[in-house]
Amino acid sequence: MQGAEAGRLLWESLVGAERYIRSGIAAQIAESQSLHGEDMIPIILAYDATRRLSPYLDDAVYQASTRALEFLEQDLNSFLDLLRVAVDNRNRGLGSEDEDRDSANRALAQAYTQFRQRLDQISTKLREGVEKSEATATLNFSGPVTGQVFGGGQTVAGGNIGSSVLTLPVGDLIQRVDNSGASAAEKKEAKSRLRAFLEHPLVAAVVGGASGAALG
Repeated sequence: MQGAEAGRLLWESLVGAERYIRSGIAAQIAESQSLHGEDMIPIILAYDATRRLSPYLDDAVYQASTRALEFLEQDLNSFLDLLRVAVDNRNRGLGSEDEDRDSANRALAQAYTQFRQRLDQISTKLREGVEKSEATATLNFSGPVTGQVFGGGQTVAGGNIGSSVLTLPVGDLIQRVDNSGASAAEKKEAKSRLRAFLEHPLVAAVVGGASGAALG
């Protein structure tokens, strides 16, 4: 699995948790007689996805996701405690039901707000991770290469290089195109053809699908 795919799957699980906090918990309470921590399936799935995908994630993304879920767990436990108190007081005829319910709702709203803020930070780290992978992605051409090869100020005209491997970072390749003496139209065409190559499904599967975005 590539890092970009792992990041996408992680983000989907975190967004699922965010949606659950925003509206799923209230619906679950309305439809059931009780609510327990083990009933919060989207949160459990987000935890599981973070652990399962950790080998493929940028460390900063993994750490941020783990912290976000740990804080969320604490906030939701506080919410459940307040909810439990509200139910107990109602059953025993103690306290104000409205006040107890409002306290629980405020705790849930705070849990959502703080988790949403942490999601924004994770989103930034995911984009940074993609940009990093784009900058370090390489193109590896194995097999015969014919024609003209330009590099290092030297030109090898014609001939067959045989089965050698030409490796060039995508970021460097784009920079060389931009710095070349070609016209703007030629540069645009070259990058357009490179984009088409990188966006081909087979190429995307090989290099992780992220390199094409480096061309804008």
